[in-house]
Amino acid sequence: MRSLARVACAARAARDWITFSALAVLLALSGCAESPSRPEPIPTSTLQGTVLDPDGVFAEGASVRIASEGAIGGSFWMWTATAGVEGRFSIAGVPAGSFLVDGFVAPEIGGRAVATVPGAAVDVHLSPPGYIRGIATRIGAGDQSGIVVSCDFPFALTTTDAAGRYLLWGPPGRWSVTAHSPGYTSTIVSVDVAAPGDTAKATDLRLQPDFNP
Repeated sequence: MRSLARVACAARAARDWITFSALAVLLALSGCAESPSRPEPIPTSTLQGTVLDPDGVFAEGASVRIASEGAIGGSFWMWTATAGVEGRFSIAGVPAGSFLVDGFVAPEIGGRAVATVPGAAVDVHLSPPGYIRGIATRIGAGDQSGIVVSCDFPFALTTTDAAGRYLLWGPPGRWSVTAHSPGYTSTIVSVDVAAPGDTAKATDLRLQPDFNP
């Protein structure tokens, strides 16, 4: 009987040792497993600048919009700010890249500068508007009124009349003009506004029906 007891005790000890050894191996393997990698944080800087009105005076209270020219780190970036004392603005947490800096003090008084981050402070010079005129039409439609036409500057937006004609404002510079109407594919052309008060003629915008289900 004592021999049987010793055998049973030895068997339990062997079983416990095997169980303990298996747990130890599993714990060791789990410790060696690679933890999920975290994306590296994007280095950022502060973008600073000054807004000047058409007379070259500091435009305190001017609205400022900063937008990346393209995707940075897989995302598009945008900030808004208000120019403070002496027309100054400052945006922290801006990643390295190229940014469009738009300033405006009224719906038709604005200007754009391009800033590189990190880099020197940027001046945004506001000016009276120039204008873009043209025709936007829906292919196959009779009445062409209500087509929304805009350029890539804040608040530069209008609609067409029954003949598809439009007049759009924009500061001097090169702008992308987009025509949009529900049920049609949007169309874009580039237009140069040479100087304040000038009117640029845009290529006709013809919207194709959108056949996507």
